Amino acid sequence: MLKIGFIGSGNMAKAMIFGLLHTELFIENDIYVYDVDTNKANRLKDEYDVNVATSNIDLVQQTDIIVFAVKPYIIKTVIDEIKESVDLTKLIISIAAGIKIETIEKHFDKAVKVVRTMPNTAALVNEGMTAITFNDEVQKSEQLVSRNIMESFGKSVVLDEKYFDMYTSICASSPAFVYMFIEALSSCGVAEGLKKEDVYKMVAQSVLGSAKMVLDTKEEPLILKDNVCTKGGTTIEGVKVLEKHLFSETLQKAAIKTALRSKEMSNE
Repeated sequence: MLKIGFIGSGNMAKAMIFGLLHTELFIENDIYVYDVDTNKANRLKDEYDVNVATSNIDLVQQTDIIVFAVKPYIIKTVIDEIKESVDLTKLIISIAAGIKIETIEKHFDKAVKVVRTMPNTAALVNEGMTAITFNDEVQKSEQLVSRNIMESFGKSVVLDEKYFDMYTSICASSPAFVYMFIEALSSCGVAEGLKKEDVYKMVAQSVLGSAKMVLDTKEEPLILKDNVCTKGGTTIEGVKVLEKHLFSETLQKAAIKTALRSKEMSNE
């Protein structure tokens, strides 16, 4: 049985551990965590009964798969600490935003197996979307294991690394855009006297249902939009206002700006 270790014990590590245990991909005894903040690591132990390593090196020595679940600026420090304990029997999975495979490889300064991933925050509710890419050292069987790990808390897609900046924009960052959409619509209901908690529930469920329609019917969103709009009806009037104020174009500009920032971060 493979053993997996998490360097870092923040929200994303917690979401991944929950997914792994919920899908029974791993059992508690095969999961290790380490965090310089021992209180955070011990909270995961108390909640999920996983193992707490005594150091990053101890974690690497105990596991087959090592997840970099730390802030991007800490990655190089972590690699410096563990590089002598990592060889081609270990699989490195990074969830650090903006850190390229090449950056990780160069800092190890030897052949290593690296999987770069980018899950979004919906992983926290088991509905994550994750982009995955591999370096040449990762075998087909290890690619499958990596996808299974990421799909334990949502869905995944394998992308060429050159697309990661745009993926970051339209998937990893876009939940913030959706939350703004939900808040804007909800404020209208609250202004008319509806209870805030009721409005959030109504609007969020409508967004969830709309997304599920796209996934389940596999229809293009514009076709689904047209199906909601009837000539002379209510919806078309709202759509006209959104079109007049360049709703689609504004979202596209936001996505492009976000992707450009992701590219800048990757090159810093």
